[in-house]
Amino acid sequence: MLVRLAAVAVLLTALLAAPAQAAVTATVAVSGSRLVVTVKGTKAKAVTLVVAGKRHTLSKSGSKWRTKVLTPVPSIAGTTVKVKVRPARGATKTISVKVPAAPTPPAPAPTAPPATAPAPTPAAPTTLFPPPAAATTGNQAFEEIKTYLADSRFTDCPASWPNCAVEERYSHFADGSHYYCRLTPTSGSDIRSVGEISQISGAEHGADGSWGVEYYLSSYGNTVFYSWSVSNQGVAYGRYWGPGRSPQSGPPNQQFGPLQWVRGAKDCSY
Repeated sequence: MLVRLAAVAVLLTALLAAPAQAAVTATVAVSGSRLVVTVKGTKAKAVTLVVAGKRHTLSKSGSKWRTKVLTPVPSIAGTTVKVKVRPARGATKTISVKVPAAPTPPAPAPTAPPATAPAPTPAAPTTLFPPPAAATTGNQAFEEIKTYLADSRFTDCPASWPNCAVEERYSHFADGSHYYCRLTPTSGSDIRSVGEISQISGAEHGADGSWGVEYYLSSYGNTVFYSWSVSNQGVAYGRYWGPGRSPQSGPPNQQFGPLQWVRGAKDCSY
């Protein structure tokens, strides 16, 4: 795309060395995508412009001399350019002139904010799970929250790998399948584990819409235990007890979170 510049004319004035000749002046301007030179004081036969060491041969257009279309147009403000003028008679004259920098436009006056402007109202947090009529636990709670658990995942990358360098997620399919995936960009570093929920051992549904669930998971001949707590905004924290253990055995082997609840379970193939 051609850069459109406002035409800024800069007067380049220098006297040619020959004392017997009239003073020669040149004006250099940026006009659209061309550099334009106006020569006064002599009848020029040819004009060449040297900008930043690059020579531009100019063609005559009316009373002016101009370059071909340039992309991009060189910035000449604050630089020294040379105008080489070959008159109809006599030797070529070279004018070297320091081009003054373009004037800096004055900064706009600051606008004071209205004295009575009210403070912005913070946006209310997004609630993913509406509150129930009353808090519940056990089978009733699970009946209320099972649609949240089925076909969902807890992840530290809601956009899904490879949008994040590493993603760790726990997916719950509607048929009870469970996938734990840790996906990385390094071949051989991924972790993929599949299991089956064998028993729901507890559930709760908070008055604010938050919920929790606990279950036993059968995986590769072992039985492990998971406990999840999910806020009404979908922020999940989990605890894990290894093979043969449960909360009755003592503290969990691992705790993780915060993770984000996202609709849609995924296996570890993507």
